[in-house]
Amino acid sequence: MHQDDRLSSTPQVLAARPSLMRALNEQMLLEQIRRFDCVSRSDLVAVSGLSKPTVAVALANLEKAGLIQVAGRISGRRGRAPMLYQLRPEAGFVLGLDVGREYVRGAIADLSGAVRARGQRRV
Repeated sequence: MHQDDRLSSTPQVLAARPSLMRALNEQMLLEQIRRFDCVSRSDLVAVSGLSKPTVAVALANLEKAGLIQVAGRISGRRGRAPMLYQLRPEAGFVLGLDVGREYVRGAIADLSGAVRARGQRRV
């Protein structure tokens, strides 16, 4: 067996592109912000295992996209008061439908999970 044959038969491992890694990091941080409601950058670093610069860039991108907002600052600590981030519930909505034999029921919820509207119609 030639060396070229062995190389072509081994599975290819693809490295993640930086844009994919950025998107995955942002998605994970967005989920953590949703989970904790209000959270500081340092808390996100601790729970995510990402570096401070990575979290800072991801938060800036999420804020620029309108998905999160600054909710305030933590006071009573030494040094600079850290900012708290929260999800912008109105940044997106989810529609859920239940199509039954007799009724069609639906609900619209914001990104925080709060139901904004409900309705039903007889089929």
